[in-house]
Amino acid sequence: EGAKKSNSHKLALMTYFDSLIRDLKSVTDRLNLQSDQADELRQLFIDKCRQQYLMGNKAGVTLAQKHPQK
Repeated sequence: EGAKKSNSHKLALMTYFDSLIRDLKSVTDRLNLQSDQADELRQLFIDKCRQQYLMGNKAGVTLAQKHPQK
């Protein structure tokens, strides 16, 4: 059961990451950013997401619970 839970957690993280990258690419394309600019923005997002994940992102979870998307 522990391995199953771990696999579903990994899948959720991959889905989240894939979604983030798709959304980011959509924005950088829409803004017509140069490749180096898009790469820098992508790295900023990835680094910030990694940092928040490692910290547990309790503030983000609380905010999401208080203000669910409509």
